[in-house]
Amino acid sequence: MPVGRSGRAAADLGATGYAGAPFPVAEGDRVANHKSARKRARQSEKQRVRNRDVRTRIKGAVKRANQAVDSGDAGAAQEAVRKAESVLRRASSKGAIPAKRASRTIARLSRSAHKINA
Repeated sequence: MPVGRSGRAAADLGATGYAGAPFPVAEGDRVANHKSARKRARQSEKQRVRNRDVRTRIKGAVKRANQAVDSGDAGAAQEAVRKAESVLRRASSKGAIPAKRASRTIARLSRSAHKINA
């Protein structure tokens, strides 16, 4: 195990990288020191988890829409695209994904769904 300047093993050093860190910290974690920064870290973690769930929902909706389009069933494709559009617009309004990405994805899905009817 590598030894730091203080002669202690690297595992004994906190996130600050020096012996006697004021709190135990997992390797690679960063901990805020000011009250407002701690609050921002808590909020960011909540938002990160929420955004991850939203992006997972988007992937599923878009995948189902593409599968419906590939099946050739116009009614199922229109319904799946409508649901995907709802999920994408909601995610965009919440800030989980950029508005232009949502619009671009919706446009591509709609275009592919309309090709079935043509």
